Amino acid sequence: RIDGILGTNVLHHGVLELDYPGGHVRLASSPERLPARGAGQPLALIGAWMPQLAIDSGGRTIGSLLLDSGSMGALSLPSSLRASLGVTDVASGRGTIGVGAHGPVYGSKQAFAWPAATIGGRSFVGVETVAHDTDTGTLGARVLRAYVVRIDYREHTAALWPSGAALPHAAHSFGFEWTAGPTPRVSFVWEGSAAAKAGIAPGQPITAIDGRALATMTAQARCELARDMSALASPSSRSFRVEGRFGARTIVLQRVPL
Repeated sequence: RIDGILGTNVLHHGVLELDYPGGHVRLASSPERLPARGAGQPLALIGAWMPQLAIDSGGRTIGSLLLDSGSMGALSLPSSLRASLGVTDVASGRGTIGVGAHGPVYGSKQAFAWPAATIGGRSFVGVETVAHDTDTGTLGARVLRAYVVRIDYREHTAALWPSGAALPHAAHSFGFEWTAGPTPRVSFVWEGSAAAKAGIAPGQPITAIDGRALATMTAQARCELARDMSALASPSSRSFRVEGRFGARTIVLQRVPL
């Protein structure tokens, strides 16, 4: 639940620290009023407010990623940048790949494990990554949870510190994704997955998961279920009640690595 928003006109008057591992957001008029930290990984600022971190391969910079705490993913990047990394082993799919100013954005995306190229001087090998048809790449919340991020808007500087928490690895999936709105629907299907072979397709309504009717759940509970559905700590087998062209069906799927 969002009770209010602090805009950039307020944040530009001080320092913002996002302590994801500790579960804290700290605001201060100067860095001295925040916990003391050693030298962190400096971040470039776009437009003096949006932090980004460079990708390095063989001593050359091949791209950069924006820090996006609003993204529940790990890493994302344009498909053109994926090609420059030399990645060939990918999983592909189609459906909703984002939300724009005019509603859902439809297209394709690919998932793969991050290769040997470093990000901010740190190895991200094996971290789950999604490539898509946009021109922007992001470090999402699943990566940022392993860091403390500090942005000094007045001085136009930013840095991050590894917290010791592990980076997310081994992307797993039931073969599809779904939206958790008032009418939950399939939003994306990975090609060749068990979900695709079972006839699950984008746009189909989902009415129940593991026998629990989604309509009886609160909006918050549905969002948490969608967010955590593929987490390794969640059940590895689930049943889904899906409305298709031939009526309602209950489909049991196993969570497998992408």
